[in-house]
Formats: sequence, structure tokens, C-alpha cells
Amino acid sequence: METKNVIYLYTNKINGKMYIGQAVDFKSRHADHKCGKGIRDNSRIDLAFRKYGEKNFEIEILASAPNMSDDEARDYLNALEEYYIWKYNTFKDPNHYNLQAGGHNFGIKENNSLWKDEARVTKGGFTSKGNQVYNLRFQGKVLRRSINKEMLQKICDEINNHKMDVHSRDERAYVIKCGIASNGKQNYGIKHKGKIIKNSIFKEKLEKICDEINLKNKFNIPDNQLSINREAHVRKAGIATGEQRYAIEFNGETLKTSNNEEELQILCDEINSKGIEVFYQKEKEKSKKDKAVIAKSGINRQGKQKYAVNYNGKTVKTSIHKDKLKKICDEINTNGIEAFLEKKQKQKTKARVSKHSLRNGKQIYTILYRGKSIKTSVDKKKLEKICDEINTKGFDYFKKKEENKNKMARIVKNGFNDSGKQLYGIKYQKKIINISVDKEKLEKICNEINSNII
Repeated sequence: METKNVIYLYTNKINGKMYIGQAVDFKSRHADHKCGKGIRDNSRIDLAFRKYGEKNFEIEILASAPNMSDDEARDYLNALEEYYIWKYNTFKDPNHYNLQAGGHNFGIKENNSLWKDEARVTKGGFTSKGNQVYNLRFQGKVLRRSINKEMLQKICDEINNHKMDVHSRDERAYVIKCGIASNGKQNYGIKHKGKIIKNSIFKEKLEKICDEINLKNKFNIPDNQLSINREAHVRKAGIATGEQRYAIEFNGETLKTSNNEEELQILCDEINSKGIEVFYQKEKEKSKKDKAVIAKSGINRQGKQKYAVNYNGKTVKTSIHKDKLKKICDEINTNGIEAFLEKKQKQKTKARVSKHSLRNGKQIYTILYRGKSIKTSVDKKKLEKICDEINTKGFDYFKKKEENKNKMARIVKNGFNDSGKQLYGIKYQKKIINISVDKEKLEKICNEINSNII
């Protein structure tokens, strides 16, 4: 338990009464309460300690500043003490033990008019259409004006029950309707100082943020003590593949991202109610049972949507054909990732025919082997025969055959002459050495060259 420069809370286990205080040295202050040093000043908490005994009080440290000097911590703790006394209502409610408002307000006693005054609704003239206008008055000031008396009365009740901070409409953050969201649900926004600072379909979440803003303004609460920073909450996390992304933020750390805001909000509620450890445990168990899933993966050069098979945070396959990837997902989830990777590795060692490009309106095919293109042609069947040869006799056999073939002279087509007749050429050692329209003549020359080589 932290004992230096702290805000502490005592709760009577028998009757539920509470006391909030601050201490430079909690051990020393706790000892003072036990021995009853404040009894002469009619200290309720010290009298309660004498009556019920220390064992019947639960102790909780609400906030601390252990790394600050005593002077630096004083203003920090004063603000927090006032805030927590306000939050738990341990001063105004006579059922609790605090005799003062805390912080710098040591002169404010229970009968002080500042705390005794209550918000109320009064009539305030008529609108141009003849409707009755009502005023929300508090401590001599008109905070709100409206023709909706019920709404103003509700705000009055919240102020008087310490459920709402007291600010004018311009200073106070509050929730308003902001049209309809893309999913057809009512959208809400936080309006603060004339601007909309946050939108969401989750009204309760925005109301909590409003309370945080208003409390911070009133009590000058340090940012790290606001519950919004100590609780998991959903925030926008940019745009991905044209869709809004959301993230769960907790203690400055991003825990999870998704396009589904409602799903993340449910996770947030679980974290805040059951603790972050439960979330981490679930994620750990989930990682052991990883499943292959399909996700969008950007747009290709032709403007088509690309998809990816993701497994354990890694992309194992991409394609524009979503149905094809679904089959791969099912295969991975049925047979396991190891079987898929092994199959993928085997496929890399096999020659196969794939589409290459279009040339003069004709489809060009290529033989792929170990990720490389080793031969192209418009004749798909010819390439398929070569693939079978590679896969049965081996790539070395194909390579040697190609080398021998390149050593031999052969006839190739070589365009057309001025009369439009087909020209042929002898290709030898990667060069055209003779050109003619007489194919038979060239074939004889080829045979002579090749017989001398052999």
C-alpha cells in the first residue's frame, strides 16, 4: 500500500459510512485516527474509530503522488480531495464522516449557503410564439432557459443530488443528437464551448465523457486521475480499405482494433467490469485456437479489391478471388497450418503453367518453377507437356535439353518480305545466320550444321 502523499478512503464495514482524507504520511495519519486525536474537535471519523474499532474499517488508497515533494503534492492532493469528497458525497450527506468540503475549502461548513442553496425552476416570460419560458436558477444565476420545464427540472435534480457538475450551458459539456449514423442508428455528439468534439452511437459512453470534462473543469483534476484514462474505451483509429477503424484504448495502450465499434464496446465493458487480466487471458486462449480468416487487403492496380488469408497475425495468401481464399481458410482450419505450408512448399517445387500477358490480342502462357518464369509461349499444350517432363524427369533434364537445343541450328519464322511472303531464318547460337523464303533449303543447311556438331 502506498503511504506517501495519498488520498485515502475509510469505509465502515458495519454501516457503510465513508470518510475521505489526504495525508503526507498515511501511517502517521492513520495512527492519529486510531488514538482519537481529533475527538476534542468532535471529529466524526475518530469517534467512529473508537466506537467500532480499526478492524471494522476498510482502507483504500484512491490516489497518490509518491514522486512529488510535499509542497508540490499539496495542490495536487487538495484538488483530488475536493473531487473525491464531491464524488462520494461524504460531506453534504450527513450519513458520512467528512465535516468539510476538502481541498482548499476548509472554511466551508455544513450550514454554508454555498452548499445549502439548491437549483430550482422559475418562470421567465414568453417566446415570440407565446410559449412559456422557464429558467434554471442556481446560486443567484440563470444557467439554462427553455420551454421544456421537465428537462430543466431533471437537470435541477441532478445538480441537487450531486450527479451533475454546475456550469453554464457554454462552459458545460453535454450530449445532443447528431443525425442518423450510416447503420441507421441514432448518432449523438458531445457539445462543449459551442463545438462538437466527439460523435458516437453510444449515448451512455458520451455522457460519461461529459462528466469527466465537467469534473476536470470544476476541480482541476490531473489527467491521469480521470476515470476515462483509467478505463478501457473505444476511439476512432483512422480509415482502412475505405472503412472506419476503431480501437480499444487502455492506459495509453491500444489493445485491439476492428471495424465493428459495437463489438469493441462490449469488450470494453467486460474489461472495465471484470478486469484487464480476464481480457488478456481470453486473448491468450484465443491465440492457441487461431483460425484462418479472410480480410480486405487493399486495391490492386486494376482497381479490384484484394483479399488476404490471415493466420496468427500473418498473411499467408492474397488474391482477388475471395471464394478461392475461403476454400484455403477451410483447408487450414481443418487440416492445420502446417499441412497447408507443406503443400504450398511442394507446389513451389513443381512446374506449372500460368497466364503471363496478352500480345497482339493473343494470350501468352509461362512455365513457373520455384517462383520463376522459365519458358513462355502461346502454345499452352506444348508448355503443359514440358511441365510434365520437368515434374517426372527433373529440372536438370529440362535444363540440359534446353542447353543442347540452343547449341543446335533450327528454323524460325523471321517476318515477311516486300512481296508478303513468309521469311524463315536459321537460328544458331542465339543468332540468325541465314534468311530465306525457301524453308526446305534452310532445313538442309540446318542438317549440315547439326551433323557437324554431333
